[in-house]
Amino acid sequence: MRRMMKMGKRCYHAKQNYQLGDQKYKAQSRLEKEEYVYDELMKNHKEQLTDYQISGARKYLDEVREEHIKEIAKKLK
Repeated sequence: MRRMMKMGKRCYHAKQNYQLGDQKYKAQSRLEKEEYVYDELMKNHKEQLTDYQISGARKYLDEVREEHIKEIAKKLK
């Protein structure tokens, strides 16, 4: 299942890149990219994931959010 999540994550990043185009995709923050992947995983594969995997995905997204907030705070100083 972990392998499926990694493959799915890569596929969702590629799908979003294709939908937006390189320039718009690269202009997105890491948070925007990871939120898209998380939302797609939950929408399309939630029933196949364990509670542990979902919790891990949420934890990862929370970590990315925290990093994003820190980056914004640095820019505002």
